[in-house]
Order: sequence, then C-alpha cells, then structure tokens
Amino acid sequence: MAPEVLKTSLDQTPGYDFRVDWWSLGVCFYEMIRGIRPFEFPPQFSSLQVLKLMSGSYGPVLPANWSSDLVSLLCGMLNFDLNKRICSFDRFSAHHYLANRMNMEHILQRKITPVFIPRRGKLNCDLARITSERRATNSMSPLHVRLQRRHSKLRHMQAQKQDSSDVNSKGSKTTQPSGEECTQEALNELATTFTEYNRFKNEQTAGKNNNGQRNAETPSAQYSFAGGRDVTYSL
Repeated sequence: MAPEVLKTSLDQTPGYDFRVDWWSLGVCFYEMIRGIRPFEFPPQFSSLQVLKLMSGSYGPVLPANWSSDLVSLLCGMLNFDLNKRICSFDRFSAHHYLANRMNMEHILQRKITPVFIPRRGKLNCDLARITSERRATNSMSPLHVRLQRRHSKLRHMQAQKQDSSDVNSKGSKTTQPSGEECTQEALNELATTFTEYNRFKNEQTAGKNNNGQRNAETPSAQYSFAGGRDVTYSL
C-alpha cells in the first residue's frame, strides 16, 4: 500500500493519484525477487506506524548481491518522495536495468512469449489468502467486505434451513456448518462471478476518438463500470 493511501486515511492529504500504482508495481517486483514484501511489520501496527516505517532513512532491505541497476530501479519505484519516484512508462522503460535486458517495443507488440500464461478456466489468485493478509488500516478492503457479506448471508440461510428442519423433524440432530465451510461457499460463489481482465480485448476493433479514426493496432484497455457501461482507453 502506497504511503499516499495511508496519508489519506490519516487525513494528512486530500487524496492520491495514479502514482500509487507505480509504488504497487515496485512492491510486486520486490516480492517476486525476494519472496517477501519490502516493508515487514506486525499486524498490530497502526497506519501511522507503517507510514513512519516507510518514510525511514533506510528504506526497504536490499540484499548486497543485487546488481546496482536493480537496486536503482526498485529504489526509484519505492521512493517515498513522489517527485523522485518513477511514475511514467517513459522513465520506467528507459531505466538502464530494463533497457539493457529487454526490448520494450517487442513487448508492446507481443512478440515475446510470456514465461507464464495463466489458465483461463480458473482463478489466477488465492482469494482466501488475500482476505487473510495483514491490513495497515482499520477499514476493511472491498473484497473482504464483500466476502463478509456473503459469509453472513450464507450463515443466515443455513440457520433458516436448520430452523425449518427442526420444526419438521423434532428430536433429529443437526450440525451447524463451520466457519471454514461458509467461507469456502462464499469463495466458490465469488469465483463463479469473477470477471477475467483482458486489456487487449478490443485491440483490433476500430474506434473513433476526438481526433478521428483511431489506429486499430493501438493497444487499449477496457474498464467496466457499474450499470454496464464500458469505457476503452488508448494506451
């Protein structure tokens, strides 16, 4: 979670912008390389304590065997100072760690075969792990709130079924579903409604913008909003 998000929760700043995503990308890079997050703290830490940890003079732990250009890239993406953080694709792709190792044009044109391709027939993440992760703020994440509501709904339905069963067959012994069973049912229900995100969905579809006809080969990202409205952005 970027420092600006924590500052917003503490009313230290009115809000945050796209630059939090570059921080998150840096966290992903760090975790993929080391297997742990750049900032480790106990679950009892408050938002203010986590913010102080992030703003410390030492920053995240960077192993001595990492190359200097890798350290430079991660420090640039995980920079507490917004004015010094890598927050644009141009700066990101021009960094010497990436420029010396990969061809960005080939990546954008999808000429490079991905090392890992997720399966389309199943979820690509463990929702149970997401809901059990430590949170720096007191407020719950939207996904956790959604699961909690489904969990409560399922428990209520199970209780109603048991009540009706007790009325129809007095003396019969019934068992309440465990919390894990209810959680699993909620996760299964959520999995059936999980929408796959595909940023190249309408890549080959011709569209019009304010300047006229858009190039059909330009990558695009489509976002779905409440009410069924889809908005496509050129990248």
